[in-house]
Amino acid sequence: MKTKLFIIMLITVSAFSFGQVKKKAPMKKTVTTTGKKTAAANTNTENNTALFDVQDRNTGKTGFINSKGILVIPMVFKKTGAFKEGMCPVQNDNGKWGAINTKGDVVIDFLYDYFSFYNGFARVKAADGKTYTINKKGQKVFENLPYPTQGSFSEGLCRVQDTNGKYGFIDTNGKLVIPCKFDEVGEFSNGMARIEKDSKTGYIDKKGNIVIPPKYYHPGDMFDVNFSDGMVIVRESPNGKKGAIDKTGKVVIPFQYDYLYSFHNGLAMVYSDGKAGFIDKTGKLAVPCIYDQAENFTEGHAAVKRNKKWGFINTKGEEVIPIDMFVANRFINGLALVQLGNENEFSYINTKGEKVSSCLLGDKIENVTNMRYNSDTTYTGQTLNGRAHGKGKYTRTDGSWYEGEFKNGAPNGNGEMRDTKGFRYYGNFKDGLPHGAITVKNWTLGGLVSNEWYAEYDNGKLIRSEITKDDFNRLLSGGSGSSSSGSSSSSSSTTSIPKVVKFETVKEGGAILGTTTYKYYVEYGDGVSGNLYKYYDKDGGKWAVSWGVGANEYAGKEEAIEALYKYKKYGER
Repeated sequence: MKTKLFIIMLITVSAFSFGQVKKKAPMKKTVTTTGKKTAAANTNTENNTALFDVQDRNTGKTGFINSKGILVIPMVFKKTGAFKEGMCPVQNDNGKWGAINTKGDVVIDFLYDYFSFYNGFARVKAADGKTYTINKKGQKVFENLPYPTQGSFSEGLCRVQDTNGKYGFIDTNGKLVIPCKFDEVGEFSNGMARIEKDSKTGYIDKKGNIVIPPKYYHPGDMFDVNFSDGMVIVRESPNGKKGAIDKTGKVVIPFQYDYLYSFHNGLAMVYSDGKAGFIDKTGKLAVPCIYDQAENFTEGHAAVKRNKKWGFINTKGEEVIPIDMFVANRFINGLALVQLGNENEFSYINTKGEKVSSCLLGDKIENVTNMRYNSDTTYTGQTLNGRAHGKGKYTRTDGSWYEGEFKNGAPNGNGEMRDTKGFRYYGNFKDGLPHGAITVKNWTLGGLVSNEWYAEYDNGKLIRSEITKDDFNRLLSGGSGSSSSGSSSSSSSTTSIPKVVKFETVKEGGAILGTTTYKYYVEYGDGVSGNLYKYYDKDGGKWAVSWGVGANEYAGKEEAIEALYKYKKYGER
């Protein structure tokens, strides 16, 4: 005669809910250096709204805020570029780049190395190692053009190189509009593009006409070779002084400067005796050369450095934002990336010098060891504002514990929990309770039998399990499980079994709760094999067959041997 034994699984809410953590005062939000030289912010042509990149302080993932400091695109990307023409290149965790729009929607799949859009087109490098041009729909274009080298579009034209090594330009339809006849060309800016011949520099217009013959020399700075504010910086000789010419080729700033940079907002930075200042388009000194270092003007402001600190001046030379910052970059769409003098981290400020947002968002997660939550619970792991948050482990004095993911002081996410009965629960937890698919394990009969089964929960409430719901509920209420008796099936007493060819003791003795347990290996003539268990308690000796979720016990050895064979051979319980 056998008795079916279900493993008792006692779900105790207190085993999951480890109580509230005493909340500490929130830490002041600060920002660490992002390592970026300038803020990745650009006007979005779709809605005329500027977006600025920010990072999650703890994950390092990047998203975007608007000019008011409100997070509008979640921080979920590994890296990001800058918004141009309403699109921004973003990188996923696999290292591939795609593109999002200003709503954060992925509009170009993650297939490429880094790229950026210009005039509606981008040059991309795919997994096959080849480089293509795609449009804003991600479609390949210009694939059959006879030009092995293609650049990026600027002002509606794209530089191409033919098989003879000469350069020209195509339009957005792929039509060659400026013949490939130049040794080198640059991009169009202010309607003009740089050309080179015999190492000398000249400029053409968008019809390909040579407006300024190649008679000047490169200014030495790649950022100054294009027209800006209707003027461009050039030299008369390879290493000579710098000056500026207009779009007709007229010299408007004499060749008298060792350091002269492009005009922006009507002013150009110059250096005199190691100090930086600014001249206007007539060559008149508009801002005295009194600063140790400076940046070009943008949006009516220029970053200037004095005595190792940075601030901002306006086009009149007035210091409108105090020179007390560790780092300052140019203004883009109303905000500048700076490191304020009283902070260790980077922030965005507006043109009034007001802090709009930190560059790193989110409170800092810290690690603690054996932090006491209450009289019987300690915690080791990550915390946020004094509460368990991230990965960690609770330990209670009654022997129960939870190890895994936490959120807001409670188990949330994947983890493992041990209750006071020794049962372990593996899976997902929500607010301290099992939620979703849970694997339950226990070791019975002196630790010799490992029992495992699957159950499904909804906020701690059992939805279904591999054992019957009635038996399970009986166990939860403190009952002794199924009281069914008799043979497991009609075939149990009629089916003959092969002869036992091996019966060996695997383990002698093993005490648990006053019960001595033995383990035996049984092998049958047809190759079927398994383990039998025998234990002694105050009621005498009994044999047991484990079937994973629980075990059946038998009064006699022969009955147990027969039951083991039928379970292993036919799955009968």
